[in-house]
Amino acid sequence: MQRFEDSIFDAISRQRTAIPEQQALSFEGVSLSWGELTDSVESLAKFLEATVPGTKIGLLLPNAPSLVLFFLAGVCVGKDVQFLDADWPSSTAQNVLHALQPDLLVTATTVQTTAATVLLNDAYQSIEKIVTDVVGSADSSGVALPPSDTALPFYTGFTSGSTGMPKGFQRDQISWLESFRGDQELFAFSEQDVLVAPGNLAHSLFLYAVIRGLYAGCHTIFFRSFRPDRVLSQVRDRRATVVYGVPTQYDAMVAASKGESFQTVRLILSSGAKLPDSLKEQLRSVFPRAEICEFFGTSEQSYVSAARDGEAPAGSVGKAFPGVRLRILDDEGKECRPGQIGRVFADSALTFIDYALAEQATLQRNGNAICVGDLGYVDEGGYLYLVGRADRMVLISGKNVYPEEIEATLLAHPAISNAAVFGSADERRGQRLIAVLKPGAPKTTTRRDLIAWCRDHLPVHKLPAKLFQTSDWPLTVSHKTDFPKLRQHLEAGALEPWT
Repeated sequence: MQRFEDSIFDAISRQRTAIPEQQALSFEGVSLSWGELTDSVESLAKFLEATVPGTKIGLLLPNAPSLVLFFLAGVCVGKDVQFLDADWPSSTAQNVLHALQPDLLVTATTVQTTAATVLLNDAYQSIEKIVTDVVGSADSSGVALPPSDTALPFYTGFTSGSTGMPKGFQRDQISWLESFRGDQELFAFSEQDVLVAPGNLAHSLFLYAVIRGLYAGCHTIFFRSFRPDRVLSQVRDRRATVVYGVPTQYDAMVAASKGESFQTVRLILSSGAKLPDSLKEQLRSVFPRAEICEFFGTSEQSYVSAARDGEAPAGSVGKAFPGVRLRILDDEGKECRPGQIGRVFADSALTFIDYALAEQATLQRNGNAICVGDLGYVDEGGYLYLVGRADRMVLISGKNVYPEEIEATLLAHPAISNAAVFGSADERRGQRLIAVLKPGAPKTTTRRDLIAWCRDHLPVHKLPAKLFQTSDWPLTVSHKTDFPKLRQHLEAGALEPWT
């Protein structure tokens, strides 16, 4: 039975006694047992405890078992582990390191930093070799691991910043342990589950998925990079039961399935964006025995709501996640009535501590509740609906227009595989709408057809004035549309008009 007051490493280390020889963590076909995982983490933790006098450890490593083990080792000794993205340009990594000043950096890449550095020759080599190389012949038998303190900062993650500088957010273990408590209530994870995390661990969703799986005693699987064929192969061969992902990954998995169905999966968890209804139906064919559950959440708020299969009304992102109180507030801070659009605030023990690095924080607080800029409303039944982001709202002829609504309309057209809508200055109407689209293959629809489709579903003032196309669709590390980069391409004249 899980005890959610246990620290992350305390819970994982219990498996060494209970099931030491069973598989704990798999990566590209290679597995670590619970005994191997825990012993390796403790060796690295004792090294960190003996050699790092400060509280901050930076990790600049690719997706690999070494990344997970150094993260757990840092957590074990009460460090704040700063989780840098190995795919960043070197200048970005150096800027973040300069701003955050870790006491130690663990990396497999040469980077300019004043921090003490552990440089791995190969982040993908065997864990036994990495531990031997890092720890060396030092006798750590006399090093005592500190007692766990779940209230300390333990993780600094990053999201894409609007000017290219990543935004860093800081968490304590309590926020994740409360998230674990809530999703256990919903999904009853057990040691019989085999959990798959197909994405980059620099995205907090997939790091959370890996640690959540280990905390629950699940055999947990992750990958060097996202390849839908390899993910499905592991789902089949390992008889996976739970998959975490985002809509773009699920779309790729459906395409790669080639008609095969995967009968062992009981739970498909999706976050990052709304799953189109058409994709949901395709997922039901590929994973016929799985419940599909969508989550709405943010890096700052963690889980906000959950839309369980067959329960949430169309268009809703579900009801408040266990332990979360939703508040919809107007611009004056007053509670909105059901159906009235306002700012979405979440009040819970799941939220983050604060920003460790933020170029221009858009966070709003109301008591203990926080809002990161999402607009929406709650219906009479308590279901949450999102209408857009406050920072993306466009004013056209004095009316508020949310680009997300137009994007959803365009994405519902079978010829469109991705859509982004921007506002552009217009002397007569204040602003006008410009849509950038990624066509399906092959492209079979004309501009006239798309405008007619929009007229059938949208009022006149929400119709895009111009349509552009590109097959090179930029994505963030979390597999969301990279709107700043796409807008740069648009303003540079690099996109073709849709004719």
